[in-house]
Amino acid sequence: MYGTGFGKTLSPDGSVVRCPVSGSECLVLAKALLYPLGIALDDEYVYWVTTGTPNQNDDGAVMRVAR
Repeated sequence: MYGTGFGKTLSPDGSVVRCPVSGSECLVLAKALLYPLGIALDDEYVYWVTTGTPNQNDDGAVMRVAR
């Protein structure tokens, strides 16, 4: 299972994580992100967007990391 979080869900510090369905801890794939949201996967990468700093229109991004 893959997820994003910024204080209320799987990852409290603005991270993208991969977690097993049960058992061991989550693996952090990326951290220190500005409000990551959404997850998309293909054979090679995990993609997400960051909304950026609140009240600014120019610092969000589409990002990826190898699966």
